[in-house]
Amino acid sequence: MLTGGPGSEKTSIIDGLIGRAVYCVPEATRDIIAEQLRISGSAVPWSDARTFRELMLARDIDTYYANLERMHVANRTQAIVNAQEC
Repeated sequence: MLTGGPGSEKTSIIDGLIGRAVYCVPEATRDIIAEQLRISGSAVPWSDARTFRELMLARDIDTYYANLERMHVANRTQAIVNAQEC
């Protein structure tokens, strides 16, 4: 799991890992925000942080279980703990 605040180069690190054939999973945060904006939903950190955190947690749990058998998983998620900052 890779964590860090905004602008701390997490995406650059992930892109470098992908370039070295390390398996990575998508970041839930960006996907959820994009989905919510597409459907005019309110579960975004600046509008409904609680529901946003719940969606992130559910997505991250699903991702975890879907990837249990993979070795050397690098997760694009900023970590469930960081969701508390919303």
